[in-house]
Amino acid sequence: MDSNANRLRGASTPWHSLFSRSLVFSFVLIFSSTLHAQIATWDFEGEVTTATTVAPNVTATAAVFGPTVGGISFPTGNGSTDAYSGNNWPPGGIAADRYLEISVEADPCYELNITGISFDERRSGTGPTALAVAWSIEDDFLPNAAYGGSFGTPIPDNTSWRTQTFMQTLSESKVIFRIFGWSAEGSSGTWRFDNIIIEGTAIADMPPEVSCSTFAPTYDSRCPDDVSANVPSGFFGPVPEDGIVSLGLGFPGSVSYNLDLSTCVTDDNSPLGDLEIRLASSTLGTSDGCGQTLTNTYEISDVCGNISPDLVTIEATFEDTEAPIVSCSEYTATIEGCPAGIGPNTPNGEWVDVPASGRFLVAAGGSFITEIDISDCVSDNCSDLGDLERTLINSYAEDFERNCRITIVNEIGIRDACGNVADELIVVKITIENPSTTPPVISCPADLSVACGMSTDPADTGSATATDDCGTPTITFEDSFDPGCNTATGTITRTWTA
Repeated sequence: MDSNANRLRGASTPWHSLFSRSLVFSFVLIFSSTLHAQIATWDFEGEVTTATTVAPNVTATAAVFGPTVGGISFPTGNGSTDAYSGNNWPPGGIAADRYLEISVEADPCYELNITGISFDERRSGTGPTALAVAWSIEDDFLPNAAYGGSFGTPIPDNTSWRTQTFMQTLSESKVIFRIFGWSAEGSSGTWRFDNIIIEGTAIADMPPEVSCSTFAPTYDSRCPDDVSANVPSGFFGPVPEDGIVSLGLGFPGSVSYNLDLSTCVTDDNSPLGDLEIRLASSTLGTSDGCGQTLTNTYEISDVCGNISPDLVTIEATFEDTEAPIVSCSEYTATIEGCPAGIGPNTPNGEWVDVPASGRFLVAAGGSFITEIDISDCVSDNCSDLGDLERTLINSYAEDFERNCRITIVNEIGIRDACGNVADELIVVKITIENPSTTPPVISCPADLSVACGMSTDPADTGSATATDDCGTPTITFEDSFDPGCNTATGTITRTWTA
């Protein structure tokens, strides 16, 4: 048989090339055992061309001859009252307008699974001597293909009834069959048909195929403890044509998530835009206050109501990664006191709780204390003030005047319960000023006579001493020399200052 005689549906070869084949091709006549499930039958009893039986969920058309088949009649059938007959079959090759046509179509949400076709046929003494069964899914019968190796099947040169059976599996929503006859021995030769059977079943559409991996978005814009599960409504909603579904995760105040189904959801008979989606379940994990998971599963349905057994799963993680916001102006305090011995504090790396009121004490040098209130300038997306912590980050001195003034600058860090540390620091400047106006009390050494050439260093001649109500005074001296009238003597006047 010609290699193109059984070409597949969709081939570009036009019908005229199929019709022009000569009978020099080898023939394949397929005999079969009894066929089984029937999609539709035509027995023409009562001179009726409509289908005699039609399987559930299937529509079958009436049998009809091609437009140039003539002499249409209902003679005696194969052991029955009526058959369907026509003449004017081509004496040469196959002709596109001379055939018997039948068709079957599945109802919406079903698909035909055709396994074979059989029919009884009988030619007159001058009827056609070759046949072919062709099929197409298009109303204009283009493109088309020979069915079941039937092209060029010889019709024996006798007037006996025969049963022709051809087998080929087709899975389509609609199939049109045309039975062609040619090489007739005369234009008036007739060809009768009876008991046409299309074998197979109508199968309900399969549900959509879902092969999505778990989607795992992460959000830091929601506090974990504020997330609640979604509530399934039981209703399906549309899937957009691009397969990207905008969903809300969490309730209330859900976050938006664009679920992309374009690469993992398919359906044999429906594009993405004809599918639907609904929430099947929504489950919260166990929150530790800093992280929470929300697992939502979704069902996918086609237009026929077939629901995929495989679910789409989203496992969203809500994390608190947002640091507290610190917007405090510098805190300043001036305390009267003796600054002697006061220096910067030493950070120890320890975090301590911020009181719920936002008020706490800050020390300078461990001796002087002031209270600050951060309740109106520190906030956190997930933690109350009482859930925050503070620590001394840095401490240094400035504006130092010995025993008179010193300013200690403390820089305090804030973090929330999840360890997120604020970028901004709280700056506290504490100035300690000596309020005393009483000068130090100084005691000078007694006057002393020394011989020329001896040391006048205070270590040898004696030093002044001084006391003060704030720290230890700094003592300095200044000398002035008066040689007097006698060149052998002179007076050094030493002035002590504290």
